[in-house]
Amino acid sequence: WAVGEKGTILHWNGLVWSAAVSPVTNDPSLSGIWGSASDDVWAVGEKGTILHWNGATWSTQDSPAANGASLFGIWGSDAEHVWAAGWAAGRANEPGVQVILRWNGSKWTEDYSAQSEKLFAYRIWGSGPRDVWAVGGFYSTPDPLASRVILHWDGAAWSSVSPPTGSEVSFDAPFTVR
Repeated sequence: WAVGEKGTILHWNGLVWSAAVSPVTNDPSLSGIWGSASDDVWAVGEKGTILHWNGATWSTQDSPAANGASLFGIWGSDAEHVWAAGWAAGRANEPGVQVILRWNGSKWTEDYSAQSEKLFAYRIWGSGPRDVWAVGGFYSTPDPLASRVILHWDGAAWSSVSPPTGSEVSFDAPFTVR
């Protein structure tokens, strides 16, 4: 699977790519995709968009981040532990705020919000439901290296982790975790 602008969803069948019927068209763009099985695939994007593939069709899902949110990354350890990361628009003339959503097997909820930090998350990944990492940055700091953020979920709470000493990754770079 691959996703892109204007709700584009592509599927690779082992020989060729083909366009899938998307429940969103023209807008919003999609930016992340992850699946636990051939009948359990999630896609996320602008305007808090969350889509789910059940093996036959794509459908829109209720999103707690629907008001102006952009979701950039999605990852799960299995069908009942899935996280999406992005940011939601701030009030007038304020930068957005970071949001991490979690799927518990039946509904999406806001899992972490750093409203006072003016933080955004680009990507999310983990090795299991008690080891999830999100990366992003702060809008409030003009120095891209000083604004780097790494968050870790240990199964009970999110905590901030310092970037490695001497690392040169900035929030302007395409963050990813693997």
